[in-house]
Amino acid sequence: MATQVYYEATPNPDAMKFYWGHTSGDVVYFEDPNQCVRSPLAHKLFGFPWMKAVLINGESLTITKQDWVDWKVLC
Repeated sequence: MATQVYYEATPNPDAMKFYWGHTSGDVVYFEDPNQCVRSPLAHKLFGFPWMKAVLINGESLTITKQDWVDWKVLC
């Protein structure tokens, strides 16, 4: 079964919100890759050099990128 991912812009031009149609119980926010050992997804995302922060919030994921890269390059 395929998962569809939807995205939307946020008021912060460096952040993008993604919805994937599933819910999770925890709400977590990470700005430091050393803090995200309890979240394999956040840990994996911080492997990208452009990552600045990630918010995992129930049914969505908000990724904040570094200001030196454009979303058009990432998408």
